[in-house]
Amino acid sequence: MKVKVFKDFEDISKIPEDSIVIVSKDFDILKEHEKHPLEAGIDLYCTQDVTLSKFEIKIIPTGVKVKTPPGIYTAILPRSSTPLNYKILIPNSMGVIDPTYRGEMGIISLALTDLSIQRGSKLAQMIFHINIPVANTWVYPLGLTELHIFYYLSDDIFNNFEKYFPSYRGNKGFGSTGNRYEL
Repeated sequence: MKVKVFKDFEDISKIPEDSIVIVSKDFDILKEHEKHPLEAGIDLYCTQDVTLSKFEIKIIPTGVKVKTPPGIYTAILPRSSTPLNYKILIPNSMGVIDPTYRGEMGIISLALTDLSIQRGSKLAQMIFHINIPVANTWVYPLGLTELHIFYYLSDDIFNNFEKYFPSYRGNKGFGSTGNRYEL
């Protein structure tokens, strides 16, 4: 499959529906990934200094929002070095970001000791996956040969993400899957 990445695409209204959109408000997350394009994951950064007590669980903000088309979801996975470097675990091992979610992605973290994590620390990575539906509610085009990814480093798009990419679910996350929303 051919993947095309567009940075700072000027007319948001002309982004095709079957595209992935990544918006970061603090860090140019694609900059480092572009140096090593064959790596599977795009690193996610901690956007503020965080202090955790031993065995405390916190959601660490990433400053990233993602819109994926039906049939593709985003997985948040720990980086292999995270437990060694930061003494934290990501207890759910893989966070699943559904295509309908429009809020900021967070990293659920469990501290193994009292610790402080600095703003800018790389704690996790996001990877895009093709989903096989449980219910026959949609059919993903099997002949898809090209995927477009649009990336923005923008406070405006981050703060108005739901306006640009509306969804019935919006920014309801962490345990909200399966809840009924007004359509």
